[in-house]
Amino acid sequence: MTESQTIRKLADDQVETFDKEYIHGELKTVWKRHCDERFSANESFTILDVGGGNGKFIDSMLAEYPNAKGTVLDNAETLLAKNTEHPNKRLVRGSAEDIETLFPDERFDLITFHWVLHHFVIGNYRDTKEMVERVLSACSNRLSENGRVSVFENMYDGWMFTDLPGRIIYTLSSAAWLAPITRRFGANTGGVGVCFRSWREWDRMLSECGLAKLSYADGQVFRKSAMRRYVLHMGNVRSGHFWLGSGR
Repeated sequence: MTESQTIRKLADDQVETFDKEYIHGELKTVWKRHCDERFSANESFTILDVGGGNGKFIDSMLAEYPNAKGTVLDNAETLLAKNTEHPNKRLVRGSAEDIETLFPDERFDLITFHWVLHHFVIGNYRDTKEMVERVLSACSNRLSENGRVSVFENMYDGWMFTDLPGRIIYTLSSAAWLAPITRRFGANTGGVGVCFRSWREWDRMLSECGLAKLSYADGQVFRKSAMRRYVLHMGNVRSGHFWLGSGR
């Protein structure tokens, strides 16, 4: 596999921005309700947190469910090094595209993608879309019977053409020659890229990758300047949570 066909890695200074835990407020309430409906407090089950970085999410899960076992998968050594040790936590340094190779004989009861799918960027927009679909399909195959997948993502709906904002942002953020400009304007991933999608596109992609939508909830609405909304064709922009099961 050539470099242009593998998921691009952020530089260490870019990765540091993501040393935090994002689930809070109303979305945390929604998330906790789903987990409690599926898993009991004393149940033994397995979690794979894809792009789990500093491990704070897995730590919170192990505190709530002490018999669970969590695996943090991330390609950033700087974030993995920030994990606190726990007897029920395993750290795996690797890329999401290699999930079937890294875990050939394992099945997980819960697989989480929390604001990471838009970072799975490769050579061009079409190939990036196909890469995300391959990762989701691979994870669908790694689910245990009655397993669940959790996806937190940002929904970038266009005000006229629904899927256009994500394409514009991908084009600008992934261009190496534009990195000094895009990073100055707040795009931390400038030069590497991000690929946001509309709600419609995320919903379709998840379904086509063998995942059945059990629930969806909107989260925080993002306030952008009028100029930025106009230039990037932004309509309704917000976070959201998909709670999924196997659709195979």
